Amino acid sequence: GPEILNVVLETTGRESGEFIDKYIRPDVLFTGVGLVLLCAAAHIFVSRYEVRGNWHPVPRIILALALLASFGIAIGSRINMVQLLCAPSVVELDRHISNQSLNTPMNNLLFSIKMRMLASYALDDLTAFQEQVTVDGCDHTSPCMVLIIGESYIKRHSQLYGYQRPTTPRQLAMMRDSSLTVFTDVMTPSNLTSTVFKHVFSLHSADDPTDWSHFPLFPVLFRKAGYQVTFLTNQFVKTVTQDAFNISGGLFLNHTRLSQLQFDQRNSESHQYDMGLLDDYRRLCPATETLRPRLIIFHLAGQHIDFHKRCPDSLRQFSAADYADRQDLNDDERQLVADYDNATYYNDKVVDAIVRTFAGDEAIVIYMPDHGEECFDELHRMGRLPQGQPDDPRVVRAEYEIPFWIWCSPSYRKRHPALMAQIGAARRRTFSTDHLPHLLLSLAGIHTAYYRPERDLLHPHYQSGIVRPSAK
Repeated sequence: GPEILNVVLETTGRESGEFIDKYIRPDVLFTGVGLVLLCAAAHIFVSRYEVRGNWHPVPRIILALALLASFGIAIGSRINMVQLLCAPSVVELDRHISNQSLNTPMNNLLFSIKMRMLASYALDDLTAFQEQVTVDGCDHTSPCMVLIIGESYIKRHSQLYGYQRPTTPRQLAMMRDSSLTVFTDVMTPSNLTSTVFKHVFSLHSADDPTDWSHFPLFPVLFRKAGYQVTFLTNQFVKTVTQDAFNISGGLFLNHTRLSQLQFDQRNSESHQYDMGLLDDYRRLCPATETLRPRLIIFHLAGQHIDFHKRCPDSLRQFSAADYADRQDLNDDERQLVADYDNATYYNDKVVDAIVRTFAGDEAIVIYMPDHGEECFDELHRMGRLPQGQPDDPRVVRAEYEIPFWIWCSPSYRKRHPALMAQIGAARRRTFSTDHLPHLLLSLAGIHTAYYRPERDLLHPHYQSGIVRPSAK
């Protein structure tokens, strides 16, 4: 499907290497499927050296006829492939397949290629639209705004939500001193990073019927409102390959013109650990530039698999022996849980360091991860399903329910008592992060026709409007 094709094309060498390191192991290779793949690889290897490229024309003709036959089967299958291939937009493409089944690999491949082509056209529309969006005015209510986007954060592994192991002691201390407000019922619109970014950065909501390219990106509005916008990412660093391929998420961030419209500054390289993003911030945003209203977006590697690479050895707090009470796990699985909790502990340290950086400013900090993960909690498995089976509540809890909190500095709390009361009153509201831009616009005091109060978590007329994940 399109999601898998996107993941294959947008993945980096770093991610691919970590995937191979985690999953291509002897115990995997020598399963039934692994042996079949090994036999196939051996056959290809032997054939390559046996034939040495000198094929007889008959096999070539047979292969060509087989390829034509496969196209014929695809075109004659249940879905009307002509309609699919001629769909003028993503919305129309979704409409054509809504009541039909992509029942062959060829259909899936053609659908995925067509979806990527349309996404590329949508990117052109998105760019043109951003050029003409307008802002009516701005009160600069929050002169320093920080958005921290985490990665693969399992809600139940945070002490803020009752986890018994000390994975988030610093955030817990901030909650206890009332500077941090924890929200209890927050969901993500997807369990795929690039899709989440598309929804979170655009004022398009998951339940809007029109295409997302016809909506503004919130960093564009902030820049037009006079904010200095800085984007610091440990994943979507702009590279030549991502500029070419990453349509769903990274490309609208890395596309040359869209990047210019959204950001004043961004980092140019990733780091082994997330703390390196703070060094980037200090380098890109010297103290002389802090007088201007500013929005800083930190995008962390967080608890992205491979977990044991997300925390320096010197900071590890947990080992497999600490999970001896988990009789449902073997030793390797207990170590994976320990690695995940160590990554969560390090994430707590990074987040605390970011908060402390802005403690002396009139600052508000929002934290949310892109999605959840599974690490032998709800189900006995690790990772995420490509689209999940979100009708299963266990998958929803693990992969779609996420931590979410707002921290305010002492001077911010002192100057905005009414807003602090609104934040406290909203903490149990149901919220989906595809509505985040409306909350950000409200906090900044940006006036624009694109703002929708019913999507603003703190507004009296807020309506949750949550679109629960679909199994489709």
